[in-house]
This record gives sequence, C-alpha cells and structure tokens, in this order.
Amino acid sequence: MLILMDPNQPQPGPQPSTPPPNNPYGFIMDTEHQKKKPSLAGGGNTFRSKILLLLGGATVLIIIVILFSSLFLNKGTSNVQLLVDLRAQQLEIIRVSALGLKSATDPDTLAFAETTSLSVNSQQSKLSTYMTSKGVKVTPLQLNAKLDKDTDAALISAQSSNRFNEELIKILKQNLTAYLTSLKEGYKNASNETSKQILSDSYNSTELLLK
Repeated sequence: MLILMDPNQPQPGPQPSTPPPNNPYGFIMDTEHQKKKPSLAGGGNTFRSKILLLLGGATVLIIIVILFSSLFLNKGTSNVQLLVDLRAQQLEIIRVSALGLKSATDPDTLAFAETTSLSVNSQQSKLSTYMTSKGVKVTPLQLNAKLDKDTDAALISAQSSNRFNEELIKILKQNLTAYLTSLKEGYKNASNETSKQILSDSYNSTELLLK
C-alpha cells in the first residue's frame, strides 16, 4: 500500500541516540552524562599560586626581621659610641685641668682645676670599668678624639698676656658644660640601670662643679 506524504508537514529530525535500556555498556556512549575530569593545568596554576603566596609571606617576614634587627643593632652601636665620646671628653677635661695645675697662679683657679681633675678622674674610672665589663674596647685614637689643640694655643697666648687663670676657668667651664650635655644624652640612651646610675652620678658631680 502506497502512502503519500504531505510535503508541507515537517519531517522528524534524527533522534538522539540513547543507550538501550539495561545495556551495561551504555555509559560509554552516553557523552552527556560523562563526568568531566579536572584540568591538570588549572590545578597546577592553583598550586603555583599557593607557593607564590607562601614565598611572598616569607619574604615580608624576613624583611621585617631584618628591619627590627637593624634598628636594634644601630641603637646598640649608638649607645657604645656615646660612651666612647664621654670617655674622650673626660680625658680632655682631665688634660686641661693638668695644664692649669701646672701653670695657674691664682689659688681659686688652682682649687677649681684640682677639684675638676679629681671629680672627672673618678667618673672616668667608673665608666672605664663598666665598659670593660661589657667587653667594649676603646682605641687610643678614639680616646684622643676630643683633644683640642686650640685650647693649648689659647692658654699659651693667655699666659703671655697674664690672663692664664681667667682663660683656664673659661675653657674648663665650656668643656664641662658640653660634657653635661653629653651625659644627659647618654643617660637617655642608656641600655641598663647600671650605666644609667653611673651617668646620673657623673651628671650630678659635674653640675656641682659649675655652681
């Protein structure tokens, strides 16, 4: 029997293939339901990101440690340098006092030079002992850093014009005033109670000399 088809009627398209029911191997052909495997490339990117993040964090931590260490070491170096400078100032005051004891003629000037020498010598001895106990070594060059040849020239000139006594008192007081400032700075930056006590005692003794 011949069946005529209406040419205007839409023709059925191809039907999607589905695995026959109860076919144990149907999943092989079922491409729509197959699970996608994770991309190895994507996983690698995630792993690399974590590594870079960890490395970045470690780098920041190292930088912070270096900065703190640098600040701490600089502070320690600064404290030591202040103490070395104080030793140098002490020795210069003692040296100028000795010049006064040798050449001064006025009793009051001689007394001032002697008192200054005794006081600062005592301070220098205590500070030197403390620095030695802390293993701080000071070179002769560092100790002579505050030696002022202009002082010698000024005293020689004053002696020739009979003004030695006045010039000596003026120079000693100038040096003692500068020394007081250094003691105050050293006290503010002192690293422990022992050094603070030494610098505080030295400050009080020096202050009495200037009264």
